[in-house]
Amino acid sequence: MKFIIEQKDFQPALAAATRVVQRRNTIPILSNVKVEASGETITITASDLDTEISVTAPAQVEAAGATTMPGHLLSAMVNRLPKGAQVSVSADDRMANIICGKRTAQLPILPVTNFPEFARSDAQHAITLAGMELHNLFSSVAYAISTEETRYYLCGIYMHVVGDDVAVVATDGHRLGHRLGLNLANENMLDETAPGVIIPKQAVQEINKLTDKVAADVTLSWAENHTVLTMDGVTLRTKNIEGNFPDYNRVIPSAPDKIITINREAVTDAASYCAQIAETVEAAKKKVPQLILDAGDNLLQLSAGRTNGTGTDEIEAQYEGENIRFSMGLNYLAATTASMDGDTIRMELTDPSTGILLRDPEDPTHTHVIMPMSF
Repeated sequence: MKFIIEQKDFQPALAAATRVVQRRNTIPILSNVKVEASGETITITASDLDTEISVTAPAQVEAAGATTMPGHLLSAMVNRLPKGAQVSVSADDRMANIICGKRTAQLPILPVTNFPEFARSDAQHAITLAGMELHNLFSSVAYAISTEETRYYLCGIYMHVVGDDVAVVATDGHRLGHRLGLNLANENMLDETAPGVIIPKQAVQEINKLTDKVAADVTLSWAENHTVLTMDGVTLRTKNIEGNFPDYNRVIPSAPDKIITINREAVTDAASYCAQIAETVEAAKKKVPQLILDAGDNLLQLSAGRTNGTGTDEIEAQYEGENIRFSMGLNYLAATTASMDGDTIRMELTDPSTGILLRDPEDPTHTHVIMPMSF
C-alpha cells in the first residue's frame, strides 16, 4: 500500500476516527486504525466493538492496499506536520513508513485481518435532515442521559416514531428531556411500526460532534439492534442498547395549574451561582438545595446552602397565585435551562411533590421535566 495525501485532509480524518479509540486497550488491535487505499481515496476506520467510524479523504493512491497503525500515535504525529504539506504513507508486512519533507517515521502495524468487522445489515428505517437539525435534536436532550450502568437502558437516547413526528427522549430518573422532530416521520414515510431504539451515549456524543454546524443533509438509519449515521465522507455505526425504555409519559405533568414565566439566561446564571456554593445532595444531607418562589413580590428566589456557607439569588418572574415552594437539585436546573434555546421559560407545576415541567413558549417541540426533592 502506498499513497500521498495533503496534511490538511489527513489530519481531520484521523482526528474524527480516533475519537472512538480508547487510550488503554486490553485488545491491541483496537488501539489501531485501519487505513485502506483504493481509487482516489483512503478510508480510515476505528472501532471499540460497540461503535465504528469510517472517514474517507482524497489521496493520490500509488498502490492499493490496507493495513492498521496505532491510531493516537499516527494522529498526533500527523497533527505536528506542517500545514499544507504532502504526506507519503506506505506499508509492507512489517512497518508503515511516513515521509513528509525531511521528517520520517516508522510505525508498527498489526495484520488488517485482525481488525474487527462491524456487522453489516440493512437498516430498514431512516430519516434524512440537515446535520445541524439532527445535532439540535440530540443535543437538546443529551444532558439527561444517565451514567448509572446498573440502569443501562437509560444510558442513551430513546428515539421512536410518534404519529407524524420522531421523538427523542433521555432521562436519568431525576430529570427528563423530550423533543420532537416535527413531521420527520411523515416526510420519510415512517409510521409507528418502526422500532424504538436506544442509541448509546458515546454514539450520541460522536453524532453531535460530527453534525455540529453541518448544513448539508445527513441520513440516520436504524434497525432494532443498530443505528447508522451517513454523511459526506463519514459513516458511523453503533450497536443499540438492548432493553425497554420506561414509559416516560407517566412523569410528565398532564395538567399543571401553576405557571411561572422567567428569563432563561437569568435563571441559568442564578442556578449555576447557587449550585457552585452548595454541595451536592449526596455529599450534604443536612440541607437540600431549594428553589423558592415568592409570589407576593413576583420574584423567583433561588437558594442553596451548607453548614459553612449559603448562596441566594432573586430574579424577576411572572406569577399569579398562592405562594409556592419547591425543591430540586440546582445543578439539574442549570443543565436543563442551558440546553434550551429561547429567551423565556415557562415553569409549570401542580404541587411541590410532582415534577416541574419546563417549556419554551415559542417552541412546543421541546419539553423538560425535573423531579422534586424533599425539603
